[in-house]
Amino acid sequence: MTVDGQSEGDDGGSDSRTAVNAASSTPPQRAVAKASVFTIISLNYGAFARTLMDRLRTTHPDWDRYVLVVDRSDTPTDIGGELFSTVMVEISAAAKEGVPVPLRGSWS
Repeated sequence: MTVDGQSEGDDGGSDSRTAVNAASSTPPQRAVAKASVFTIISLNYGAFARTLMDRLRTTHPDWDRYVLVVDRSDTPTDIGGELFSTVMVEISAAAKEGVPVPLRGSWS
């Protein structure tokens, strides 16, 4: 028997692999997706978002961090500096006009 598990004169068919050879083969590498994290706040919760994202920056510095701000504001604001990206979520025209949300009382 040779080093690669083949017998003398063996043509290297599929049955000639040993456990050592099978274990040494490496599986194909898969691409790893980059992690992202987000939270949704109104403007008055900006301090909480900064605290959360600061902790996440410390524990997972390679993650992308986003804060979605859902509030009535005419000007976009960057409340996080370099801690996270701020995304202003536009309130629909119906909500601006005071159209009631169906089943609002069932949320509590």
